[in-house]
Amino acid sequence: MRNLKNIRCSMRTLPTENVTATAWDPTTDSLLCVSGPSGDKNTITIQRWKSFQAGCSQNGDLRKPSEYQTITSWDGSSPSESPLGNKILNFHCFADDKTACVVLAGGDIIIVREEPQPGEEEVEIVGSVDAGITAAEWSPDEELLAISTHANGILFMTRDFESAGETLMATDDLKVSKHVSVGWGKAETQFKGKRAKALRDPTIPENVDSGTLSSLERGHVTISWRGDGAFMAISTVESDHRRVIRVYTREGHLDSVSEPVDGLEGALSWRPAGNLIAGIQRKENEINVVFFERNGLRHGQFSLRLDQKDMNSWTSDISLQWNIDSTVLAVSFKDRVQLWTMGNYHWYMKQEIKLREDHTSGQLALVTWHASVPLRLAVSLPDCLAQLEYAFMTAGGSTIAPHDLGVLAVVDGCVVKLTSLRMANIPPPMASHEITFASPVLDVGISRNGTIIAALQRDGLDVFEWFPNSKSSTGHLRRGRSEIKHSFPDFYPQQIAFMGDSNIFISSAGSSYSIVSQYLIDQDGLRFHQNICQSDLAISRVLPTSDHQTICVADGTHQVIEYRLDTGSSPFWEQICRWPAIAPWLEIIHLQTKTIAFGLLHHGSLYANDRLLAKNCTSMLVTSAHLIFTTTQHLLKFVHLTNLDDLAIPADEPEKDERCRSIERGEPELLERAVEHICFLADVNQLYDQALGLYDLDLALTIAQQSQKDPREYLPFLQRLQQLPLLRRQFSIDDHLGRHHRALSHLQSLRIFEEFKAYMVKHGLYQAALNMYKYERENMKEIMALYAEHLENQSRFKEAGLAYEFVHSYKRAMEAYRAAGCWQEALFCASQASIPQSQIDQLAMALADTLFETKDYTHAASLYLEYGHDVEKAASTLCKGYQYAEAMRLVVSRGKQDLLDSLIDIELGAGMANITELLADCKGQINAQVPRLKDLRANKEKDPLAYYDDGGGGGGAETDVPDNVSIAATDTSTSASLFTRYTNNTGTLNTTTSRRTSKHRRREERKRARGKKGSVYEEEYLVNSIRRLIDRVNGTRDEITRLIEGLLRRGMWERAMAVEKAMKEVVELCQGCVKDVFEVERQDNSDADGDRPSGADGVLFDSRQEANAHKEAPVVQGFEKMTLLGM
Repeated sequence: MRNLKNIRCSMRTLPTENVTATAWDPTTDSLLCVSGPSGDKNTITIQRWKSFQAGCSQNGDLRKPSEYQTITSWDGSSPSESPLGNKILNFHCFADDKTACVVLAGGDIIIVREEPQPGEEEVEIVGSVDAGITAAEWSPDEELLAISTHANGILFMTRDFESAGETLMATDDLKVSKHVSVGWGKAETQFKGKRAKALRDPTIPENVDSGTLSSLERGHVTISWRGDGAFMAISTVESDHRRVIRVYTREGHLDSVSEPVDGLEGALSWRPAGNLIAGIQRKENEINVVFFERNGLRHGQFSLRLDQKDMNSWTSDISLQWNIDSTVLAVSFKDRVQLWTMGNYHWYMKQEIKLREDHTSGQLALVTWHASVPLRLAVSLPDCLAQLEYAFMTAGGSTIAPHDLGVLAVVDGCVVKLTSLRMANIPPPMASHEITFASPVLDVGISRNGTIIAALQRDGLDVFEWFPNSKSSTGHLRRGRSEIKHSFPDFYPQQIAFMGDSNIFISSAGSSYSIVSQYLIDQDGLRFHQNICQSDLAISRVLPTSDHQTICVADGTHQVIEYRLDTGSSPFWEQICRWPAIAPWLEIIHLQTKTIAFGLLHHGSLYANDRLLAKNCTSMLVTSAHLIFTTTQHLLKFVHLTNLDDLAIPADEPEKDERCRSIERGEPELLERAVEHICFLADVNQLYDQALGLYDLDLALTIAQQSQKDPREYLPFLQRLQQLPLLRRQFSIDDHLGRHHRALSHLQSLRIFEEFKAYMVKHGLYQAALNMYKYERENMKEIMALYAEHLENQSRFKEAGLAYEFVHSYKRAMEAYRAAGCWQEALFCASQASIPQSQIDQLAMALADTLFETKDYTHAASLYLEYGHDVEKAASTLCKGYQYAEAMRLVVSRGKQDLLDSLIDIELGAGMANITELLADCKGQINAQVPRLKDLRANKEKDPLAYYDDGGGGGGAETDVPDNVSIAATDTSTSASLFTRYTNNTGTLNTTTSRRTSKHRRREERKRARGKKGSVYEEEYLVNSIRRLIDRVNGTRDEITRLIEGLLRRGMWERAMAVEKAMKEVVELCQGCVKDVFEVERQDNSDADGDRPSGADGVLFDSRQEANAHKEAPVVQGFEKMTLLGM
């Protein structure tokens, strides 16, 4: 089992700043830090912090670390009266455009631009949520922002801060996931006999949680996304009695709700791999990390192993955060952070990060994982900030005879598990010996002979002696303890290493520099000796050579330095090599007279000093005779140790060279058995497609052979794929599987642009193509031009015009805009296309005629005037829109006073005629429809069955009730309702089968739409008709007001009075009928309950449902008479 070793630690003490949020900028590999607001200071400041400057000090002089670079600051005062109104809830860096987003609890969403373009603000509030924000989180793909509000709402916003959906959290959500409790665990259902425990079903829990709130419940909200961004989880307190985790889809649809868990708190983190959602459960005497599946069901847990003293002090507030590759779970407390990993179904605490021993602040430690480096994180406290990076390494003893005992040490919190593989092969989490320490162990060192164990802790160093041959798990003897003290209190111990059996070296990082200290084990115990190295860079590794003769250090400039301590004076050092990047995994040997450092970098490059040996290495080990390493091709290679220049790397030919061997993973026989079994359980065709989708042709062939497929179907296809280059093969597979988007990306990688465009057009992948070439301007323009043609063919003319304009094809943009009716854009593009003015005028007149036909009279008039220079036509058009004041101003300003009599007065008369006719029609409709509606309702109330039997006409003729209709309210299984009465269908309750065909259903829908007199739909039709009439009257109020004013201004007193009187009468009629038509008492009719029938019955059901549904009555807007015309 591997441990987590700290390979980078850069610290900074913050005497005045109060860091409230951090975010990584992966493009510059720097950390963005936000300070404020705090206390009475509302200023928010964003600063950039990079790691230490290059260079190394060997003479004791310190070099100044890089300072913060201030990006911007602004006043973060919030209009909210809440004390948390200006608290920062989320801070995110967008590396692609050098912007950052800050979300405040008061509701403001702020964009900070590091390099604003002309016309852009450096700090801009791009949105605000009036109800206030409780939590916010960006999706992993940075395309959606999920926001929860104080009004129990959830908002989804795009990268452009446009709404992408919203939903409301309600108590009824708890019914989505029906977690059934059958009563097991209650006292009254338990068997109390002597053998009750032995007889109990182990699959049934002893207690069933009801969701009781934690004793330290704070009520805060937490949001976490799944790694692929398809789902989002949110933890809230529901109705002050239970904390609930809801899972929503990316579109905002509720997917599931968690089962009740007693003591569940607000910490929440969805594992990026997607299988687990982590939360915190607080009990009376323990705190657990609990896991949920996406469906809301519990899926395991582990204890944080805290005693009562810890639970009463620094564990009152806890948060969780997974790293990007799902291997480490960070658990944050008030003054520390713990890193947990899982192996063999056991959870190990690998690190406890406590930056300051004297830290007393009550603020929760903030953890920010790097988005691309899985084991790099930032930890911040109000007065301290650190960048840390870890690597998984095995803590093992010497591999050189006679000390090669195979000693391994596994760190698990305060326990170190020891096993000598030479003596016993015990798999973790078991071990042959266990040593318990007073505080969590950070690193373990093993002496050359394998019998002395040194455990590095935050506050000290413990040395124990153990006996690998002993069968007792307690066979160890303490050799000494020493506190780690430095000149500055903020040093953080990183690594420990033995040289021989009595020299121990510890690397520590501080805010100004890093040091390597030497401790000695002698007859007096353990004591500090000297500092051998002091550097203003982070130290990545400290380790001995394989023969334990010298100690080596790797620093932040990626150089490896060897220190010799047997010179009798100060340590003598010399550089061995320098690599292009940090090498977490190091092995150093003395070969003849030369020191050789073998280093494995993160990206798989394996070096021997400055010589590159391999680019696909995954692990390595150095023995006294060989360098042994594995590759991504699952090969194990042996390199005989000789001179550096003579190191011979075997080729990838395990069948020809014994130095290269295939790593046996069971493929030939075990894989076939597994495939045979899974083909029995699942659809073999889907399995075949999935195997192809993994680009694993061998697996696809194995699955195909287990199926009933004809070999002639798949063998030629697989053979053709095998002969293709890698990218072309991947393209062919994705195209075959219909994964066109992914196939298009392979064509981009192949840099075959013509084929790329053809494939894009064939499958309509324009948006994906634009995103792939967004940084290649010329190619993007070609794609956009093709997209414009596609949009034009789809009659999406406005979007086509935008696309044409983007590529400066103004003439085609003009035609598209003209077809879309976008007259302003069309005229602009016409001017840009250098079209003669006469043609532009003709275009403008055609656009004006189109606007006139669509009754956009104001814009049509402006075109007639500006491009046609036709004052009379413009004035006439304005009058059509009842814009008499503008028409009168226009004719006078253009010296056409004669048009007042010859045009304006005539248009006023025409307008009066139209309005008078409209108002007369409205009056007649109300006088006819309202009495009819009253009659219908009276008939229905008097005899509902007769009303539906004879179509609602109210004939009044009594009709015998048929035998198959029960008029009594009973609980029998058959009954008739208004639907069966009308359709002459009966059956059992809840039966939705209809004998009507779809043709009859469509005919019934047409009857409902017409509302024919005497039909059952007449009432609904009349109500909707009167509602539309009121809306029409409200809509013409402004037009009538302008008409009356125009008539008065032209001296037409009697006409103005006539129009006003007619309008007043219609408004009064509308106001008088609202109560009778809309504000009637709604009764619960049993015939409208249950499921919706199918066919023609469903049309009547919809009509009844709409009639019973409560709708707000329309508001009739008042119409005030002019005092000039009298009261």
